[in-house]
Amino acid sequence: MRKNVFIENIIIAIGGGVLTDEMAVQRVDVEAFAPAAVNYALTAGRNTAISQEGNRDLPSMFYGTFSNLPIDRTSSVAKVTLPKGYAPLYGNEGIRSVFDNCGNYYSPLMDADRRSIKHYKGKLIDQGFYYPIGTRGVEVYPSSELVESLNGEYIVRFEDLDDEDELPLAGDTEVMAIEMCAKWFIDPRSRPADLLNNKSDEANTIKK
Repeated sequence: MRKNVFIENIIIAIGGGVLTDEMAVQRVDVEAFAPAAVNYALTAGRNTAISQEGNRDLPSMFYGTFSNLPIDRTSSVAKVTLPKGYAPLYGNEGIRSVFDNCGNYYSPLMDADRRSIKHYKGKLIDQGFYYPIGTRGVEVYPSSELVESLNGEYIVRFEDLDDEDELPLAGDTEVMAIEMCAKWFIDPRSRPADLLNNKSDEANTIKK
């Protein structure tokens, strides 16, 4: 499902199937919460695949490929800045692979391994490594000092997808994400607000 269709379906669900100019919830509101729902549904689908099939791999169609990303060596650790952010999945599984133009694939570093990178590089001279930082950065330890750029395959986070881009959701998780978003906006409006600071979640109204 494309990103724009996904958002439109949520707005339709919130409006009970009727779209009007007077709807309180606008596209910008949906876009603010949608990343959480998409990431939840993506993780839920992955966990289901693991429990039912023992398959930890996400569908290849979910990943975007970005080529010839320049390596910045101006600081003590070489870095690559990604053109778009990657999905924040457990174990940094939003990133599928990092590789150079010589066919060398780089190994991901865990926190403990990162502290020992000098040891690894000393033992595995021709092996490259990478460590994700932030949402659009990757520390890299190239396989050779001659490597000037790298390529990456990763799941682009919801915020950086274009309207016509497909969401990284399997068919059986799209409805889950739509319903989660719609419920988030519908439920608070279907009950009175808790306007009193009385350590209770029960809805109250302020009496005059």
